[in-house]
Amino acid sequence: MVVVIDGKFTINWPDLTCDNVSMTLILDRALLEIGDDARDVHFEDESCVAYVHDSEHVAITTTYDRCGTTQEQDDDYIIFTNMVTYKPRPENGTNELITREQYLHIPVTCNLERTQALEESFLPQANLYVFEEEGYGEFTLNLDRYTNSGFYQPANDSGEVTLGAPLYFSVGLTSVTNLTLLIESCWATSSPSPRDDHHYDIIENGCAVDSTTVIYNWLSPTSKGFSIAAFAFIGDFDKGNHGYGDKFSVSWA
Repeated sequence: MVVVIDGKFTINWPDLTCDNVSMTLILDRALLEIGDDARDVHFEDESCVAYVHDSEHVAITTTYDRCGTTQEQDDDYIIFTNMVTYKPRPENGTNELITREQYLHIPVTCNLERTQALEESFLPQANLYVFEEEGYGEFTLNLDRYTNSGFYQPANDSGEVTLGAPLYFSVGLTSVTNLTLLIESCWATSSPSPRDDHHYDIIENGCAVDSTTVIYNWLSPTSKGFSIAAFAFIGDFDKGNHGYGDKFSVSWA
């Protein structure tokens, strides 16, 4: 977005980027007075100052646990907030008592979804299953399979397992703040659609409902594990099975 200031010149509107661990605000250099530089821009913690991004912009970055960033949560988001301030330097000859330039205050807010979804798909092949992991969401979530309940040795095999074999999975959240991960629900369907009426519940409301499922909450606040015995839908060996972990919920502790 381009903004006209006092009908004299134009600037680009500040651009905020939120990733899973930090926020970055990029400002048009034209917002600063001649003679001022990037270090005159700071967060709530004034020791956290901006830097030169390129010839036309300055940028300021912080992780969510630094520079006076606050956090709260509602039903849907973890909300990180800070304030970027630019304080023009005093006019020459005023003994650093006055300025006639405007202060610049930019509230910055990053909303990261608390609820994420991960998918597991597996295709029966003569009593064999192939698992492929993929994570979605603004937080970085990793879903990995391990060889046993110790969760220290990744299963670096072809992904093929036999019916009834125990499968161990760990869901990990990449975060720099005191957040907690909860596996709220997980189920399997015999089609690629997670909303298929033909489904089998594995975890509901954070509790195992499959008789072979064990949930391991002791790994860490941001890493949870679970295990299940490999299974197939009766009569659907040729269709493939799809397991869905929905609502891997993130809470602020």
